[in-house]
Amino acid sequence: MKRLNYFLLCLLTASISLALVISSCSKEESPEENHIPMTNLAAFTLPEQTTVDASGNGINYSLPDGYKAYGVDEKGNYLSFSHGRISCACAGGDEGGCNLKTTDRLVACLSAGCTDCAFKRTTRTDGFDLELEEVVIFDMNTPVKRVNSVKDLEGKIMLPGQFAKLDIIQNEIQKIEKEAARCAGERTKIAPVILYGYVVMLELPEAYGLSSISSVYYLCKCTKGLGWCRKTFEGTFITCESRCKACTITATLKDEDFDGKEYVIETVNHHISFL
Repeated sequence: MKRLNYFLLCLLTASISLALVISSCSKEESPEENHIPMTNLAAFTLPEQTTVDASGNGINYSLPDGYKAYGVDEKGNYLSFSHGRISCACAGGDEGGCNLKTTDRLVACLSAGCTDCAFKRTTRTDGFDLELEEVVIFDMNTPVKRVNSVKDLEGKIMLPGQFAKLDIIQNEIQKIEKEAARCAGERTKIAPVILYGYVVMLELPEAYGLSSISSVYYLCKCTKGLGWCRKTFEGTFITCESRCKACTITATLKDEDFDGKEYVIETVNHHISFL
């Protein structure tokens, strides 16, 4: 009897160990299964404590205090709001599936058969749903944050060029330009700064110490669809203007104070990654 009980105990222990191994393997595989290409991501992350309600093939969201969404319509008009909706649909009447997915506060459209799976961004104003070309979500508590290291850019989003003329963005840039004018000189550098949580690249006098990070190479290139993609300026604000479906920014940044090394970053659909 004792031998039988011992045998059963060993068998039970082995079964539990096997179950734990299988569970562990499943957890290791899940990040790959949940991986979302940056080309499918929206140009914002949902702040913590955002209220999200799933509805149809999309979500309705309400932002917490301290955050504000800004949208731009097809005519270039800006609108600020705290309650919005984002959904996915096959563009141009294309057949097939197009599903919205949220993970780690990121929002994405994933194709399930259609060739052009696209976001639909709306907010309700005066009793009507207004469709928007692009939407960003600003951290209103942090208008300006200096970039002290390349590491400060990890996981950040580049501000879409449609918002280059937005008043609160231009107000902060003009403050920086006024300070930089004291260091005016012939030599300039392209340096990043974080405005309301988004990365903005500015061309400023080399002697101005806005950031210890500078770009020695900055390229805009079409990576999807026909058309063109080129570097443009809105004052000192540098961005990429494009007429193709996907425009990728590649830049080489030098961390002058930290280690003096050069780092290559790539911005796909406004999301920054290191190569």
